[in-house]
Amino acid sequence: MASDTTSPQPSTCYLLCLPRELRDQIYTYVLYEEDGIIYYRDQKYKSAFTRTKHDRTGINQLQYTCSQLRAETEALEMKLNDVVFLKDAQRHGHGHDEYMERTPAEQFLGFLDMCSEAWRQRLRRVHLQHTGLSLNGCKGNAEYMSSLHLIVYVCQRYPAMLVLWHMDLEDTEHPKRFLVKGLMWAYGCRSQSHLCYWLEQVKMAPAWCSATFYMNVWHASHQQCRHDDTTGRQVPIEAANFRLLPSFEKGWEEGFRRKLLEIEGEEGMEDVVEKRMALAREWSKNGI
Repeated sequence: MASDTTSPQPSTCYLLCLPRELRDQIYTYVLYEEDGIIYYRDQKYKSAFTRTKHDRTGINQLQYTCSQLRAETEALEMKLNDVVFLKDAQRHGHGHDEYMERTPAEQFLGFLDMCSEAWRQRLRRVHLQHTGLSLNGCKGNAEYMSSLHLIVYVCQRYPAMLVLWHMDLEDTEHPKRFLVKGLMWAYGCRSQSHLCYWLEQVKMAPAWCSATFYMNVWHASHQQCRHDDTTGRQVPIEAANFRLLPSFEKGWEEGFRRKLLEIEGEEGMEDVVEKRMALAREWSKNGI
Protein backbone atom coordinates (compact mmCIF):
# COMPACT_ATOMS: atom_id res chain seq x y z
CA MET A 1 0.00 0.00 0.00
CA ALA A 2 1.40 3.39 -0.98
CA SER A 3 2.41 5.64 1.84
CA ASP A 4 0.82 9.06 2.19
CA THR A 5 4.09 10.51 3.43
CA THR A 6 6.39 12.18 0.94
CA SER A 7 10.03 11.15 0.62
CA PRO A 8 12.35 13.41 2.57
CA GLN A 9 14.43 15.73 0.43
CA PRO A 10 18.21 15.40 0.78
CA SER A 11 19.68 18.20 2.84
CA THR A 12 23.08 18.02 1.14
CA CYS A 13 23.92 19.18 -2.39
CA TYR A 14 26.51 16.64 -3.44
CA LEU A 15 27.55 18.69 -6.46
CA LEU A 16 28.83 21.43 -4.16
CA CYS A 17 30.71 18.84 -2.09
CA LEU A 18 32.93 18.05 -5.08
CA PRO A 19 36.29 19.81 -5.53
CA ARG A 20 36.04 23.02 -7.57
CA GLU A 21 38.08 21.47 -10.41
CA LEU A 22 35.48 18.72 -10.87
CA ARG A 23 32.61 21.18 -10.63
CA ASP A 24 34.17 23.27 -13.38
CA GLN A 25 34.38 20.18 -15.61
CA ILE A 26 30.70 19.49 -14.98
CA TYR A 27 29.79 23.10 -15.78
CA THR A 28 31.68 22.83 -19.05
CA TYR A 29 29.89 19.60 -19.96
CA VAL A 30 26.48 21.10 -19.21
CA LEU A 31 27.00 24.53 -20.83
CA TYR A 32 29.11 23.80 -23.92
CA GLU A 33 27.47 23.70 -27.36
CA GLU A 34 29.59 22.65 -30.34
CA ASP A 35 27.76 24.93 -32.79
CA GLY A 36 27.66 27.90 -30.44
CA ILE A 37 24.83 29.54 -28.51
CA ILE A 38 22.18 31.82 -30.03
CA TYR A 39 21.34 35.31 -28.76
CA TYR A 40 17.68 35.96 -27.97
CA ARG A 41 16.01 39.06 -26.59
CA ASP A 42 12.33 39.94 -26.13
CA GLN A 43 12.44 42.57 -23.38
CA LYS A 44 14.16 45.91 -22.96
CA TYR A 45 16.62 44.84 -20.27
CA LYS A 46 16.54 41.05 -20.56
CA SER A 47 18.23 38.67 -22.97
CA ALA A 48 19.40 35.07 -23.06
CA PHE A 49 21.67 32.71 -24.95
CA THR A 50 19.83 29.62 -26.14
CA ARG A 51 20.83 26.23 -27.54
CA THR A 52 18.91 26.55 -30.82
CA LYS A 53 17.43 29.37 -32.86
CA HIS A 54 13.90 28.23 -32.01
CA ASP A 55 14.49 28.13 -28.26
CA ARG A 56 13.62 30.90 -25.80
CA THR A 57 15.09 29.38 -22.63
CA GLY A 58 18.57 30.44 -21.58
CA ILE A 59 21.17 27.68 -21.67
CA ASN A 60 22.47 28.45 -18.17
CA GLN A 61 19.80 27.32 -15.73
CA LEU A 62 22.41 26.39 -13.12
CA GLN A 63 22.75 30.02 -12.09
CA TYR A 64 19.15 30.02 -10.77
CA THR A 65 19.72 27.09 -8.39
CA CYS A 66 21.51 28.79 -5.51
CA SER A 67 23.80 31.71 -4.82
CA GLN A 68 26.99 29.62 -5.02
CA LEU A 69 26.13 28.14 -8.41
CA ARG A 70 25.20 31.60 -9.63
CA ALA A 71 28.56 32.98 -8.53
CA GLU A 72 30.45 30.07 -10.16
CA THR A 73 28.54 29.90 -13.47
CA GLU A 74 27.21 33.41 -14.17
CA ALA A 75 27.99 34.29 -17.80
CA LEU A 76 30.20 31.19 -18.06
CA GLU A 77 28.29 30.10 -21.18
CA MET A 78 29.70 33.14 -23.02
CA LYS A 79 33.25 32.15 -22.18
CA LEU A 80 32.82 28.49 -23.14
CA ASN A 81 30.94 28.96 -26.41
CA ASP A 82 30.91 30.81 -29.68
CA VAL A 83 28.16 33.43 -29.38
CA VAL A 84 25.94 33.80 -32.47
CA PHE A 85 23.82 36.81 -33.43
CA LEU A 86 21.37 35.97 -36.22
CA LYS A 87 19.44 38.04 -38.75
CA ASP A 88 16.12 36.23 -38.74
CA ALA A 89 13.03 37.93 -37.30
CA GLN A 90 10.82 34.85 -37.77
CA ARG A 91 13.06 32.26 -36.11
CA HIS A 92 11.15 32.04 -32.84
CA GLY A 93 7.72 31.73 -34.43
CA HIS A 94 6.30 34.76 -32.63
CA GLY A 95 6.11 37.18 -35.53
CA HIS A 96 8.16 40.33 -35.77
CA ASP A 97 10.12 41.37 -32.73
CA GLU A 98 11.55 44.85 -32.37
CA TYR A 99 14.80 43.50 -30.93
CA MET A 100 15.39 40.49 -33.19
CA GLU A 101 14.51 42.40 -36.38
CA ARG A 102 17.67 44.42 -35.96
CA THR A 103 20.87 43.51 -37.74
CA PRO A 104 23.23 41.14 -35.91
CA ALA A 105 25.67 44.04 -35.47
CA GLU A 106 22.97 46.19 -33.83
CA GLN A 107 21.89 43.27 -31.62
CA PHE A 108 25.50 42.79 -30.51
CA LEU A 109 26.03 46.47 -29.75
CA GLY A 110 22.73 46.57 -27.85
CA PHE A 111 23.80 43.56 -25.80
CA LEU A 112 27.10 45.22 -24.92
CA ASP A 113 25.23 48.32 -23.77
CA MET A 114 23.00 46.19 -21.58
CA CYS A 115 25.53 43.89 -19.90
CA SER A 116 28.19 44.56 -17.29
CA GLU A 117 31.91 44.98 -17.87
CA ALA A 118 32.53 41.53 -16.33
CA TRP A 119 30.23 39.93 -18.90
CA ARG A 120 31.93 41.75 -21.79
CA GLN A 121 35.29 40.44 -20.59
CA ARG A 122 34.01 36.87 -20.85
CA LEU A 123 33.16 37.03 -24.54
CA ARG A 124 35.68 35.09 -26.61
CA ARG A 125 34.28 34.40 -30.09
CA VAL A 126 31.32 36.29 -31.58
CA HIS A 127 29.59 35.51 -34.89
CA LEU A 128 27.56 38.22 -36.65
CA GLN A 129 25.63 36.32 -39.31
CA HIS A 130 24.53 38.90 -41.86
CA THR A 131 22.75 36.49 -44.19
CA GLY A 132 23.05 37.52 -47.82
CA LEU A 133 24.97 40.72 -47.07
CA SER A 134 27.88 41.59 -49.35
CA LEU A 135 30.54 44.25 -49.05
CA ASN A 136 29.27 45.95 -52.18
CA GLY A 137 25.82 45.98 -50.57
CA CYS A 138 27.32 47.90 -47.64
CA LYS A 139 28.62 50.66 -49.87
CA GLY A 140 26.77 53.85 -49.04
CA ASN A 141 24.76 52.09 -46.32
CA ALA A 142 25.26 54.33 -43.30
CA GLU A 143 23.57 51.83 -40.97
CA TYR A 144 26.02 49.04 -41.70
CA MET A 145 29.06 51.27 -41.85
CA SER A 146 28.28 52.88 -38.50
CA SER A 147 27.85 49.46 -36.90
CA LEU A 148 31.07 48.21 -38.48
CA HIS A 149 33.11 51.10 -37.15
CA LEU A 150 31.62 50.83 -33.66
CA ILE A 151 32.31 47.11 -33.51
CA VAL A 152 35.92 47.65 -34.54
CA TYR A 153 36.33 50.07 -31.64
CA VAL A 154 34.84 47.42 -29.35
CA CYS A 155 37.44 44.96 -30.67
CA GLN A 156 40.20 47.44 -29.92
CA ARG A 157 39.03 47.71 -26.32
CA TYR A 158 38.58 43.93 -25.86
CA PRO A 159 41.51 42.28 -27.66
CA ALA A 160 40.72 38.83 -26.22
CA MET A 161 37.38 38.84 -28.06
CA LEU A 162 37.30 37.71 -31.71
CA VAL A 163 34.40 39.08 -33.77
CA LEU A 164 33.62 37.26 -37.03
CA TRP A 165 31.48 39.25 -39.46
CA HIS A 166 29.83 36.65 -41.74
CA MET A 167 29.53 38.17 -45.17
CA ASP A 168 29.19 37.08 -48.76
CA LEU A 169 32.45 37.90 -50.52
CA GLU A 170 30.79 36.84 -53.79
CA ASP A 171 32.71 35.02 -56.52
CA THR A 172 33.06 31.83 -54.45
CA GLU A 173 32.11 30.08 -57.69
CA HIS A 174 35.24 31.68 -59.19
CA PRO A 175 38.07 30.68 -56.83
CA LYS A 176 40.79 32.91 -58.29
CA ARG A 177 38.65 36.04 -58.15
CA PHE A 178 37.54 35.09 -54.65
CA LEU A 179 41.12 34.71 -53.42
CA VAL A 180 42.24 37.97 -55.00
CA LYS A 181 39.27 39.79 -53.45
CA GLY A 182 40.15 38.35 -50.05
CA LEU A 183 43.78 39.42 -50.36
CA MET A 184 42.71 42.91 -51.42
CA TRP A 185 40.45 43.07 -48.34
CA ALA A 186 43.40 42.12 -46.15
CA TYR A 187 45.56 44.79 -47.79
CA GLY A 188 42.95 47.56 -47.94
CA CYS A 189 41.53 47.04 -44.46
CA ARG A 190 44.57 45.85 -42.59
CA SER A 191 47.40 47.50 -44.54
CA GLN A 192 49.22 44.19 -44.46
CA SER A 193 52.73 44.65 -45.75
CA HIS A 194 53.16 41.00 -46.74
CA LEU A 195 50.56 41.19 -49.54
CA CYS A 196 53.21 40.90 -52.25
CA TYR A 197 54.54 37.74 -50.60
CA TRP A 198 51.12 36.10 -50.69
CA LEU A 199 50.43 37.18 -54.27
CA GLU A 200 53.73 35.61 -55.28
CA GLN A 201 52.99 32.42 -53.36
CA VAL A 202 49.58 31.89 -54.96
CA LYS A 203 50.64 33.25 -58.38
CA MET A 204 48.04 36.01 -58.64
CA ALA A 205 47.97 39.62 -59.78
CA PRO A 206 46.61 42.38 -57.49
CA ALA A 207 43.30 44.18 -58.09
CA TRP A 208 44.08 47.63 -56.75
CA CYS A 209 40.59 49.02 -57.45
CA SER A 210 39.16 46.49 -54.97
CA ALA A 211 41.84 47.36 -52.42
CA THR A 212 40.95 51.05 -52.73
CA PHE A 213 37.25 50.31 -52.19
CA TYR A 214 37.95 48.29 -49.04
CA MET A 215 40.33 50.93 -47.75
CA ASN A 216 37.63 53.59 -48.15
CA VAL A 217 35.13 51.40 -46.30
CA TRP A 218 37.55 50.76 -43.46
CA HIS A 219 38.81 54.31 -42.97
CA ALA A 220 35.72 56.24 -44.04
CA SER A 221 34.99 57.81 -40.66
CA HIS A 222 36.28 58.05 -37.12
CA GLN A 223 33.37 57.69 -34.73
CA GLN A 224 33.61 57.51 -30.99
CA CYS A 225 32.62 54.14 -29.58
CA ARG A 226 29.83 54.27 -27.03
CA HIS A 227 31.91 51.99 -24.77
CA ASP A 228 34.96 54.23 -24.83
CA ASP A 229 35.41 57.36 -22.70
CA THR A 230 37.99 58.99 -24.98
CA THR A 231 36.99 61.84 -27.25
CA GLY A 232 38.17 63.10 -30.57
CA ARG A 233 39.70 59.81 -31.72
CA GLN A 234 41.57 60.22 -34.96
CA VAL A 235 43.28 56.84 -35.24
CA PRO A 236 42.84 54.39 -38.12
CA ILE A 237 39.98 51.94 -37.69
CA GLU A 238 41.90 48.71 -37.35
CA ALA A 239 41.67 45.63 -35.14
CA ALA A 240 43.24 42.24 -35.79
CA ASN A 241 40.45 40.56 -33.79
CA PHE A 242 37.76 41.82 -36.18
CA ARG A 243 37.57 39.37 -39.09
CA LEU A 244 35.52 38.97 -42.23
CA LEU A 245 34.26 35.37 -42.45
CA PRO A 246 33.36 34.29 -46.02
CA SER A 247 30.10 32.42 -46.50
CA PHE A 248 31.23 28.88 -47.28
CA GLU A 249 28.73 26.06 -47.48
CA LYS A 250 29.49 22.68 -45.93
CA GLY A 251 31.61 20.46 -48.17
CA TRP A 252 32.93 23.44 -50.15
CA GLU A 253 36.53 22.25 -50.34
CA GLU A 254 36.13 19.51 -52.97
CA GLY A 255 34.35 21.75 -55.46
CA PHE A 256 36.71 24.65 -54.77
CA ARG A 257 39.78 22.49 -55.45
CA ARG A 258 38.26 21.03 -58.61
CA LYS A 259 37.54 24.49 -60.02
CA LEU A 260 41.05 25.65 -59.22
CA LEU A 261 42.49 22.67 -61.09
CA GLU A 262 40.18 23.28 -64.05
CA ILE A 263 41.24 26.93 -64.21
CA GLU A 264 44.96 26.16 -64.24
CA GLY A 265 44.80 23.06 -66.40
CA GLU A 266 48.56 22.70 -66.36
CA GLU A 267 50.87 20.13 -64.90
CA GLY A 268 53.21 21.36 -62.21
CA MET A 269 50.58 23.70 -60.68
CA GLU A 270 49.62 21.29 -57.89
CA ASP A 271 51.80 23.12 -55.36
CA VAL A 272 50.17 26.47 -56.17
CA VAL A 273 46.70 24.94 -55.94
CA GLU A 274 47.53 23.52 -52.50
CA LYS A 275 48.74 26.94 -51.31
CA ARG A 276 45.51 28.51 -52.54
CA MET A 277 43.49 25.82 -50.79
CA ALA A 278 45.42 26.37 -47.55
CA LEU A 279 44.69 30.10 -47.72
CA ALA A 280 40.96 29.55 -48.35
CA ARG A 281 40.83 26.92 -45.60
CA GLU A 282 42.36 29.34 -43.09
CA TRP A 283 39.88 32.05 -44.07
CA SER A 284 36.93 29.66 -43.69
CA LYS A 285 38.04 28.84 -40.15
CA ASN A 286 39.33 32.10 -38.68
CA GLY A 287 38.26 34.77 -41.17
CA ILE A 288 40.31 37.27 -43.16
